[in-house]
Amino acid sequence: MHESSIHSCAGGTIEGYNRPVIDLNEMVCFAHVVDQGSFAAAARRLRIPPSTMSRTIAALERRLGARLLERTTRKLRLTDAGAQYHERCRRIVAEAEEADRLMAARASRAQGTVRVSVPEAFVERLLAPAVTRLLATYPDVRVECLTDDRYVDLVGERIDVALRVLSPRDRSAQGARRLGETSPVLCASPAYLEARGAPRAPEGLSSHALCAFGRDRSAFSLRLVDRAGRAVRVRAVPRLLTTSDAHLRSACLGAAGIALLPPFVVDADLRAGRLVRVLPRWTGPALRLFAVTPSARAVPAHVRVFLDLLYEHVSQHPRLLDAAA
Repeated sequence: MHESSIHSCAGGTIEGYNRPVIDLNEMVCFAHVVDQGSFAAAARRLRIPPSTMSRTIAALERRLGARLLERTTRKLRLTDAGAQYHERCRRIVAEAEEADRLMAARASRAQGTVRVSVPEAFVERLLAPAVTRLLATYPDVRVECLTDDRYVDLVGERIDVALRVLSPRDRSAQGARRLGETSPVLCASPAYLEARGAPRAPEGLSSHALCAFGRDRSAFSLRLVDRAGRAVRVRAVPRLLTTSDAHLRSACLGAAGIALLPPFVVDADLRAGRLVRVLPRWTGPALRLFAVTPSARAVPAHVRVFLDLLYEHVSQHPRLLDAAA
């Protein structure tokens, strides 16, 4: 305990609570004075100045309205009131110290439940391998995986980790752990292209059936970037608007239109010929994937080991977000 943590609340009250506030620091100081046999020894043990120790005990006696110690030049002696108070203080201080030890042990040992929010598209390729290793390695850790493409409220929904696609300007990326990035590709089924033909330039997409990821059809536009970094924006009204990459993939396979999808979602389909790249020189803007926690500080051990395993999995598979594993 440091000097800055020793303070007196004597005479103070909390709104709605009509008794003086109990300052546990006073009880700790009193217990140590009695156990050490002097103010000076107790002050050394708690690493505070003797003058602070004397003021704290004086404040305690004022708050209680009782004299706890008889002071002489050679030693201290407990009064009857002091002896009774000391017996209870020792029990309270011991319980508080045990509570601290339990929390310290919990912080250093991986145990508890990790609640993870993850977009559907990242479950199989990214999340599942890390969760499997976590459960195999740490028997006291449990996982609750919430598959959701919403931008969830981490604190309000008690989420420990959320996998999120963030833009470079997104402030919530501060303190988040970057996992990687990928650029979505335009694709369609051979049957759709045979029936409608393939656009030769981005502007030609406006006359095609588009299947898009989003929520607001009226505000939709498709932003594309070529290999030289030139960007264009195509305005169109999608025939299908959804917040599920799996739904977009199914629509593409069913010849419903052209969609912009992450490579790892459609890589196997492209290699098998079930889907075909459209405008292969153009891609969507890079998607930057982060693991976000409610706070960058004081991450519990069971959450920390999950993040480590997740990052390790991505590091071992640098093309994880681009191609099939």
